[in-house]
Amino acid sequence: MSSTSKRPIPVTTLLLLVLCLVIWNLIRAIAAINNWTLLKEFAPRPGPVYIFISASFWAVSGFALWRALRRRQITSARKPLAYLLGYAMWWWADRLLFSGPGLNWPFNLSLTLLLCALTLALIFHRHTKEYLTQRETYDPNTPDSKTA
Repeated sequence: MSSTSKRPIPVTTLLLLVLCLVIWNLIRAIAAINNWTLLKEFAPRPGPVYIFISASFWAVSGFALWRALRRRQITSARKPLAYLLGYAMWWWADRLLFSGPGLNWPFNLSLTLLLCALTLALIFHRHTKEYLTQRETYDPNTPDSKTA
């Protein structure tokens, strides 16, 4: 592996953040299945179906994003940015609609904003952009190749 193809630290950190969300949502989906009757009885709103579907959606879409980032199949910041903003908006909507803001909402809001800022910094970091737009030397679609 040449030094130009090594994954930079911001990309590795972004991969780990996405992987954490994937694992968290896999745990949620499995827990919803394992505790189906308990959730149906004591948490009728929104219920185990909603928990399982939302957790599955975020786990599958997060895994697709993780895989695309790992294989450099992302050429712009739109996909990671959409995942980040979508997840943050869903998390707050879910929290406000189904459980209320809670007593620790200032901490949760601060943590959400901090993680969003960190992720935005990682997505738009110079090394991340260079790594994701860098092409292999044998790739015929390099930006500087001349077409006939």
